[in-house]
Amino acid sequence: MEGKARDLTVLAAFALFFFLYFHLRPLHEDSSSFDDLLWENERTRDERPRDDNVDPFDGNAPANETLGFGAIVAVAKQDSKRKKGLLEAAKATELQITIPDQPKWTDEDIEALKDPEYSIVSKGSAMAWLGHLNAVQWFLDSNLTTALIIEDDVDWDIHIRYHQIPLVAAQMRSLLAANPASPRDQFSAIREHNKEQSYWGDMTQWEVLYLGHCGDNFDLKYWPDLPHNIFKDNTVPRFDQLHPDTQRWLWEAGIGNKQRMVHKSKQPLCSFAYALNRRSAQRMLAELSHEEWGHGTWSFDVRLLEACRDLGWKCWTANPELFHHQDEHDSAITEVNGKPLFELQPKYGDGSTPNIGCGARNAWFSTTDPQKLKLIRQIAMYEDVCTLEDLQDRMSQHEFKKDPL
Repeated sequence: MEGKARDLTVLAAFALFFFLYFHLRPLHEDSSSFDDLLWENERTRDERPRDDNVDPFDGNAPANETLGFGAIVAVAKQDSKRKKGLLEAAKATELQITIPDQPKWTDEDIEALKDPEYSIVSKGSAMAWLGHLNAVQWFLDSNLTTALIIEDDVDWDIHIRYHQIPLVAAQMRSLLAANPASPRDQFSAIREHNKEQSYWGDMTQWEVLYLGHCGDNFDLKYWPDLPHNIFKDNTVPRFDQLHPDTQRWLWEAGIGNKQRMVHKSKQPLCSFAYALNRRSAQRMLAELSHEEWGHGTWSFDVRLLEACRDLGWKCWTANPELFHHQDEHDSAITEVNGKPLFELQPKYGDGSTPNIGCGARNAWFSTTDPQKLKLIRQIAMYEDVCTLEDLQDRMSQHEFKKDPL
């Protein structure tokens, strides 16, 4: 009898096991599918910080590794010498940068971009232009909602995730909300209530966000009526450390030391770093994939400037810029055309970058050493710290005596 009872107990245990396994497993699978669905839905929206305990719209919360966009996309040829420095800077500052494959451009590709009668674009500029269009097409193929397009020779401040982007994005959201593109009517409140929030503001209100440029220094007669927000940013270099043109224009505009602003674009030159949404990317491929017919265009960035200035595009600028060309190597255009007779911008020769206070491409930050990378990320958390000495001074003030190394 005892043996039979033991056998019945074993059978009952197996029966219970199989019941639980086959009946509860579908619940688990359904839960996984639901999680996957949520993730897929989030992936196709603007990228935001993933920490559930952090409000992505809090101006003090750090930006995510794609700076609140769906992707950061770099324009770079396969054999570019600038990619190494770009990716090292990205690693040091914990940014995720995608570099799409770029085909070798043929003479036919270049001719298709040119105006048949009045072309003024050089071969090097035409190839760089095609590189931008290739990055924009990659973005559209990705199904992402927004992208930040950057050139492969840009530099940025190591504080970009912790301080600069959260400040600038918050100011941009505020500015766009205060300056709607469509007039207020009886349905405005309903539209406002139902629109999807975005880290970079209402996407119906912007087409291009200039985060990297070589100046949006317009005639100040437009200044009083131009929508803008001015705000304190301790990562902005002191006036005497800014590019002379930037320094002079900010002073004439009445912008104070350690201040930045966001404003409606007026004369934005250079395409170091600019953000697009899907609508504006489609418009770019339709309208800006060639020189201006009957006139010619010097370069892609001039064509984009003309779109913002003359064609009614909704463009906004961060000024001073957050990304700027660094003279680590010759530009992609110079590699094809040869060196110009004179430099449009001064080359500093010391690893620094115009208008960037603590450049991530500085040789000191170029490392794969885990301990040094950890230190760089500690430095980035303090807006007024750029060197090891600064960090040690700051930590001693807070009585953190131990050496971070």
